[in-house]
Amino acid sequence: MAKKQKKHLNFHYWGVGTRYIGIMMLFLLTIAPTVAQITTIAEIDLDRIRRSTVYIMQTRTVAGIPIVTCVGSGTLIDRSGLIVTNSHNTVTNSACTGDTIVISLSILPNEPPVPSYYAEVAQADIGQDLALLRISRELSGRVVNSDALALPFVELGDSSLVNLDQTITIVGYPNVGNSSVESLRGTVGSFISEPIGGDRAWMKTDTPIPGTMTGGGVYNQQGQLIGIPT
Repeated sequence: MAKKQKKHLNFHYWGVGTRYIGIMMLFLLTIAPTVAQITTIAEIDLDRIRRSTVYIMQTRTVAGIPIVTCVGSGTLIDRSGLIVTNSHNTVTNSACTGDTIVISLSILPNEPPVPSYYAEVAQADIGQDLALLRISRELSGRVVNSDALALPFVELGDSSLVNLDQTITIVGYPNVGNSSVESLRGTVGSFISEPIGGDRAWMKTDTPIPGTMTGGGVYNQQGQLIGIPT
C-alpha cells in the first residue's frame, strides 16, 4: 500500500525579516467565565495555546510562484476557524502588497508551522491594528465548511481586570516560519487610553519581542487571551 504524501507549498520570502520591537498590546475587552479565576499561572495549558497559535503569511503570486510579502502570528478563538491578529500585516497596504492569506498550523511541538489553509479578512480596524480572519479554503482550493471544523482555540479573558505589574505570557512565532511557537514572560508596565472616550485600550511592557510575534497572543495568569501584540 502506498504511503499517503502530505502536500507541501514552497514560498519565496521577499523583503521579510525579523525585528525586535518595544511592544504595545491592544486589549480585548471581553468577559471571561469566573470559574477560571482559581487557576494558577503554573497550570496554564501552553500546549493548547501552542496549537491555537497560527503563523500568517500574506502572499501574492508572481510568475506562478507565491511571494510572501508580510508575516505575523495569530490566535484561533473559535473551533470554526476565526483568527484574531494585527491588521497591518494582513490587510493589503503599501507595505504589505499581497492579496492572499495563508494560515499555517502548529501540528507538532518543537517543529515549524505547516501551511494548512487560506483565510479572508472578515473585519479589520486599522487604527487599533486589529483584524479578524476567517479560514475559508483548503490549500487545494476547496471551500471549507466552517461548521465541520474542529480546530483548537483559546478562551477570551476580561482585560479590564489586568493590573500594573501583573505577569503576562506572550505567545507567537519568533521568526519567518523556521521555528516553533515561542512563549515569553513579562509584566504590565503601564496603560494607555484611547483619545476619544477615555477608556484604556493599550498596555505596555518592556519585554523584547520579535516582530513576527506581533498579532499573536497575550495571556493572563489563567491562560486566557487578553491582548494582541502590535
